[in-house]
Amino acid sequence: VVGLGSDVVFVYVDLWREAKQAQGDDVSRFLWTCKQAGKASLATTATTCVSFFANLMSVLKPLREFGVFMGLCVVLVWLMLACVLPP
Repeated sequence: VVGLGSDVVFVYVDLWREAKQAQGDDVSRFLWTCKQAGKASLATTATTCVSFFANLMSVLKPLREFGVFMGLCVVLVWLMLACVLPP
């Protein structure tokens, strides 16, 4: 889960640095970074989440439970980072 969340942090930090050249003041830089990083990290998080939730199709109960647990972990990590990291 830490590895899945760390890529979101890298995306935000890289786009924040990139916005330094593109945007003037800090408010527009912040909004641009949140918009760009939010879209990029949402796409990667959604695909990872769907791949874990695909385990729900398994006939093995432990594998289904693992898929639900990890799918929810991925979603919650993205939500926490999207809400906590930018401010």
